[in-house]
Amino acid sequence: MNREINMVVFEPSVLIQHGIKGIVDTIKPNTKIIFFEDCFSLNSLDIPHSTDIQSVMINTVLLSNCPRKWQQFTNSFPSANLIGIVSSFYNRKYCKRFSDCIFLSDDEPQIRKVLEKSLCKRQSGKTENYQLSERETEVLSLLAIGKSQKDVAEELFISFHTVVSHRRNIAKKLGINSVAAMAIYAVTNGLIDAPDGYNN
Repeated sequence: MNREINMVVFEPSVLIQHGIKGIVDTIKPNTKIIFFEDCFSLNSLDIPHSTDIQSVMINTVLLSNCPRKWQQFTNSFPSANLIGIVSSFYNRKYCKRFSDCIFLSDDEPQIRKVLEKSLCKRQSGKTENYQLSERETEVLSLLAIGKSQKDVAEELFISFHTVVSHRRNIAKKLGINSVAAMAIYAVTNGLIDAPDGYNN
C-alpha cells in the first residue's frame, strides 16, 4: 500500500465527496482521504504542517474570500498542493492562489488531469519517508490517542527518557511535532481507528 500520498478534502456536499473519492480511486487506489464538511476543523483539530498530506482540496465557498481564513488555511498546509473546488459563482482571480481549481462544470477528463497532476507531483523540500521502528510505531500510536509521555513509558515498561528519545526520532523522521500531526499520521496510516468526524 502506498502510504506516501494522502489527501484532505474540505467539502460539505456528500455527492462531491463521493465523486472525488471515485475519481481518485481510479488514479491511486490506495490513496488515504480524510473528509471534513467545513474548515472549522482548522481551529478545533489544529491540523498540522504534515509532510504526509500531499494534496488538499477545499470548496472555495468555505473560505468566503476572507484573507484571514486563507492565511490560516495556507499556514496549516505549507507544503501541500492546494486545489480549489469551485461549486458556485466565484471570482476567478482568487483561483490564482491555488495550484489548480476544479469547477462543477468540468468534465471527468479535466478533473482527472488536475488530480493526476496533484497526486503524482513530487513535493519540493519533502522530508524523506524514513521507516519508523516497531517501538517508535508503538510510541506514536499511544501518543496519537492522547496518552502522556509518562503514560506511554508505564504502558511499554520503558523509561520516560526513552519515550522522549523515541518522540524526538519520530518528529525527525516524519517531520511532524505536534500530537495533532501524529494523530493524523496514525489515522491515515491505519495505526489507530479514526475518531468521529473522519471518513476514508
